[in-house]
Amino acid sequence: MKGYRCRCNLIICIILIGTFLTSYLPFGSTPFFQEVAAEHKEFEVNKFDENISILPNELQIIDLNLQEGEKIEVVFTLQVKEGLPVDVWFVNEDHYLLLKSGAQFLYFVDGSAQEVTYTRKIVTLTEYDFYKLVITNYYNNQTVEVNIVYEIRTYYTERGETSSEDLSIFFYLLFMTIIILVVLVTILFVKIRRLEQIEHKVTKKAPSKKPNVLKRKQVEPKATVEKSSMKAEAVISKQEAPKISEQTIPSFCGHCGKPVTTLYCTYCGRKVEII
Repeated sequence: MKGYRCRCNLIICIILIGTFLTSYLPFGSTPFFQEVAAEHKEFEVNKFDENISILPNELQIIDLNLQEGEKIEVVFTLQVKEGLPVDVWFVNEDHYLLLKSGAQFLYFVDGSAQEVTYTRKIVTLTEYDFYKLVITNYYNNQTVEVNIVYEIRTYYTERGETSSEDLSIFFYLLFMTIIILVVLVTILFVKIRRLEQIEHKVTKKAPSKKPNVLKRKQVEPKATVEKSSMKAEAVISKQEAPKISEQTIPSFCGHCGKPVTTLYCTYCGRKVEII
């Protein structure tokens, strides 16, 4: 019973310590909390709506005034009113100069498209730089009117992000908790082992008295058997003692004819002849 109580105390102690660890776990330090925090990140949105005219073989640019943040998203919807195709290029400032000079340039695939009359794009930027949205009118011999609606989302670092000081305090508490847990588990384990040893000794001593009783009960019948056997031997020995059978002695003396009961006649004194 005591061993069962100790095991229950051990389980309760582990549950309490686990609850303590989870309650003091800094928010955002585990993958689950990081996912929840990512869904609730705060961001600032700047929306714009512009109508631009582009002459034949010309281009127009939209400078994106980006603020420095953790991540930036540019979402834009472009539509040509006349239904005439245009090219859209999302580039940084260096590659815009290459594009303007007719040289090879690099562009963001997610924010670029060729020969479109309508498109919707989302570009994700992780590096702060000067970016430009370039619209070219190289396929038409007339001016095109383009309507573009775009918004810039600037994501900032979470306000509730765990600092290094919070992490150091957490790891200190975690270290101390682990030490306390190890000590408690060791003490409870030693107590359980002692109780099991005591119960084992008690169970060994309890049945040891019964065999003694059985032995005594078994010894006593042996003694009675030995006594009975000794009596039987005595009876047998008495029966086996040499006797002169009454039938071998004649009832009358062969010399004087008197009745006799012994080997010598009481009347004449002579030995009776045994038949």
